[in-house]
Amino acid sequence: MYRSPPLITMANRHAFCLAAALLALAGCSSAAPSAVPFPAAGTQINDTGAPRKKVFETLKAGRVVVKVQSCVSGTGVATFATNGKATGHVRGKFSVSGTWNFFNAGGQSYWTFSESFTIKGKHPKVGTVTGSGTDAIATCKTFGPVNGVKDLTYELGTKSGAATTSLIKNGAAFLQRLH
Repeated sequence: MYRSPPLITMANRHAFCLAAALLALAGCSSAAPSAVPFPAAGTQINDTGAPRKKVFETLKAGRVVVKVQSCVSGTGVATFATNGKATGHVRGKFSVSGTWNFFNAGGQSYWTFSESFTIKGKHPKVGTVTGSGTDAIATCKTFGPVNGVKDLTYELGTKSGAATTSLIKNGAAFLQRLH
């Protein structure tokens, strides 16, 4: 008895076509091959093959405290902390602390970012935001904004995906979105 193949959803078809196109383009370069930039884990794909910008959680605070731990000759390590209100699927008050590291070489800034946060409320949760990049966005006293879905990722309970952040600067407002 003949069985028809399972239906392929439009989103899966677009994701497959996007992956195939990226792999084909990667083979056209004369440079050394690099990893294909797939969307972060948990990111949903829309009909055009691009990641959706749907916000799962928003962390918002009025003031960030930044402590510069070290900054010597284009290399830096800084920490920050804040607390405020979490809205979205997990609501309540949150506290966050994190670190960014960077160094400058050849006119480029290379950075890493690590943050942990706790949302206290009816259903408390602990989460993380991590990432790295080469955009010129890290200095001794500021970090961000990071708005690309490839730079920062979050984990919160069983959820994960892309994260974006506003400029993290001493005394500035804090806005982070988990997509």
